[in-house]
Amino acid sequence: SGAVAFVVDATVRTMQFDASTGSGLESVTATSVNLVLNTTHFEDVSVQYSVSSGTAAGGGEDYTLASGTATILAGGTSTTIPFIITDDVIDEVDESFVITLASPTFASLGLATTYTYTIADNDTAGVTITESASSTDVTEGGATDSYTIVLNTQPTATVTVELATTTAEFTLSTTTMRFTAATWDTPVAVTITAVNDVLDEPPFSSAITHTVVSADSFYDGISAPSVTVDITDNDVAGVTFTPAHTPLRVTEGSVTDTFTVVLNTQPTSTVQLTLTTTTNGVIVTPGVLTFTSGTWNVPQTVTIEAVEDTLYESAHTGTITPTLSTTAYGFTSLSLSPLVVDITDNDTSEIMISRSVITITEGQEETYTLALAS
Repeated sequence: SGAVAFVVDATVRTMQFDASTGSGLESVTATSVNLVLNTTHFEDVSVQYSVSSGTAAGGGEDYTLASGTATILAGGTSTTIPFIITDDVIDEVDESFVITLASPTFASLGLATTYTYTIADNDTAGVTITESASSTDVTEGGATDSYTIVLNTQPTATVTVELATTTAEFTLSTTTMRFTAATWDTPVAVTITAVNDVLDEPPFSSAITHTVVSADSFYDGISAPSVTVDITDNDVAGVTFTPAHTPLRVTEGSVTDTFTVVLNTQPTSTVQLTLTTTTNGVIVTPGVLTFTSGTWNVPQTVTIEAVEDTLYESAHTGTITPTLSTTAYGFTSLSLSPLVVDITDNDTSEIMISRSVITITEGQEETYTLALAS
């Protein structure tokens, strides 16, 4: 017994997304989209939703979200559909996927039944070069140096880095590096070694350039930093005189002596060596020597002889003064020490008499002459 009261609810309830589009950085991995109900219901209101990939790939590659059911509990007006964004390391265009509502219970669909979410990429393709010190320095015949190259993001195709330089003053351990999707973050080292030549050169610098080629459009042709290499030379220009005897010695009219001449380093232009003697009794043959970049290390022989005179002299010395004429680096400012030659005289200090025996008769006279031997 008793009375039963019925309340007729004629309110039209609609369920929809609170926005039709949304976006977020790839680095914001945990996010969601809101579903709203225009008014409360005394029953749980549910709706089916499906997910379709636009330019983004599901299954955890770009995002994680499966089709399912969203429910707004009785008395409530909103709920969320959560999803996960994959924060990868690939430089790529912004990508999107779509969520679509269907088949609601205890409500009808509103106008915003699809929601497009755009994933804003946060990666930038690039090449990182790390030098072993503040600068890259090498020394001829001595210290080498190195630096490493690594990619900033994972490529979608093999990336080739070509190394080049405009000088032959140093060599590289490699001129080609290849990075794949598996090895992109493993630094690769390149070692620089100075060419140990025989040229005296001033301090020298040259750049190593890096050209990037790939089927991945984000990497192909991108700008990569260059590396400047400073080279220290280990050669010193000079002239070596090698005497046949030490000291050099000659005798008037008989004994000659020799010495050889060679350059210590390869000149960048012709070097002319002039041997000048003062009026001190020595003659050199030849008096001018010429060295080129091809003959600099071929010894040239110089012959020394004493001037034959008639002067009686004690043992004495003569000097040979070498001077250089060239534009070759290192030789232009080179000062050479004179060569000293010991000279032995072949003249005597006797007085010569024209007659050794004189026979004379009383009342007559005879003569004889006296002369110096030298």
